[in-house]
Amino acid sequence: GKEGGRISAAQLRGQTVISASLDNFDFDAKFRVTKFNMYISKPRVDPIGPYAASGNEFSAQMKSALAGLTAGSVVMIYDINGVGPDGVAQNLNPITFQVTN
Repeated sequence: GKEGGRISAAQLRGQTVISASLDNFDFDAKFRVTKFNMYISKPRVDPIGPYAASGNEFSAQMKSALAGLTAGSVVMIYDINGVGPDGVAQNLNPITFQVTN
């Protein structure tokens, strides 16, 4: 998956879940995402959201908002909570995408 940055609207609309893992680690350290929030900022339009999801899947509201993405939009996924391989819940880094087309 992507860790943020520039992405096409079609590519972002095609996503249904978020996932998290630790890079450059001695073993494959994946996190089970338990909840997250999403906010969309579109050019010349009032911001959309925030929307909350429990689990790692985008909610119906989130999917609907993503369907209306246009070039120049910014999608922020934040307040990501996940449980690591050790069973401990943690706050994970936010992800920001800039929509290119």
